[in-house]
Amino acid sequence: YCIFICNLFDLLVVHLHILLKDKCMILSSCLSVSCSEVIVDCTERGLKKIPPGIPGETTNLTLTINHIPLLNSSSFQGLENLVEIDMRVKIEEKTFTKLENLQALYLDGNQLESIPKGLPENLILLSLEVNHIFQIFEWSARQAVWLYLKNNKLNSFIWKNLSYLHSLLVLDLSGNSLTTVPPMLSDCTTSLKKLIVHKNQIVKLTSDFLKNAFNLKYLDLSYNHIQNVEESSFPDDVVKQMDMLLLHNNRFHCSCNATWFVKWLNKTTVTIPKLGTEVTCASPGAQRFHLVISVDLLACQHNGLSIILYILLTSLILSFLTMSILSWQILYSSSYPQMYVHVYNLSYWSTNHRLNLKHQFGLR
Repeated sequence: YCIFICNLFDLLVVHLHILLKDKCMILSSCLSVSCSEVIVDCTERGLKKIPPGIPGETTNLTLTINHIPLLNSSSFQGLENLVEIDMRVKIEEKTFTKLENLQALYLDGNQLESIPKGLPENLILLSLEVNHIFQIFEWSARQAVWLYLKNNKLNSFIWKNLSYLHSLLVLDLSGNSLTTVPPMLSDCTTSLKKLIVHKNQIVKLTSDFLKNAFNLKYLDLSYNHIQNVEESSFPDDVVKQMDMLLLHNNRFHCSCNATWFVKWLNKTTVTIPKLGTEVTCASPGAQRFHLVISVDLLACQHNGLSIILYILLTSLILSFLTMSILSWQILYSSSYPQMYVHVYNLSYWSTNHRLNLKHQFGLR
């Protein structure tokens, strides 16, 4: 029965292909007992508008690499069954509002400066990669499960607004200019399973960054400017449930203050790709390009002992000098009266002696 239905569907596809006069290639697939997808692929056809004759049953429409100048709300009239659209074309607001069945929308490389308004409520995948989005003023597509904002111009992100996206599982913010992560990710979203902030300018992780983020399974922090990682940023009860954590190509400062991080990297069970090749130190100079996991912690212990000995020795020297000064003052204070009497007597004797000499020799 399924074969019979699919054969009829294939005949329909051939007929539609003739109607479109080879402008588009239509593909079909049979799922279960019915062929449920009609895919119209008009990639790189030199089109200046949506071609006429696209069947109303079409579910997937691709219009990338064409010369269509503008689309508006009337452009998809009669195509209300569309489930997925992939296009590189300028669009007006509310272009997709009437497409209530639309679930996936790819608007990559469209020079958009914001997320389009009036997106269908049922949209679960929204891809806005390689645009000019520099700030997100308003969230649409609040049922989104997959949200891709890779390679835009975001230099800030209002993390708390993720609370509007109750079903969000995947968020890709890679290739932007973000400098911070949320103070506490679990305060912004509890549904997120995959967060990608690869190739940004993040310098520091907040102290409670992953606190209570128990649903997070994948975190990509690679190619940032992170220097230090505090113990509280990576709580064990969260990280041990993660599947993957990417940390390579950061700017880790491998001083003795990084002792916890070095120990943690050597014992954690979470998968960290390139841990033995590209998770390296950027400073201090003696550790530059060395693997973080190979930092000599024994030297740090010796440094700690040296500091303790230095403090003790300095204290002893200062104590000795203090006691010496106090002893001299005490000695001087006790001997001063005797010295005064002695000097007085000597002065008195000297005066009498001079008078006697004068009298003896008849001197005046």
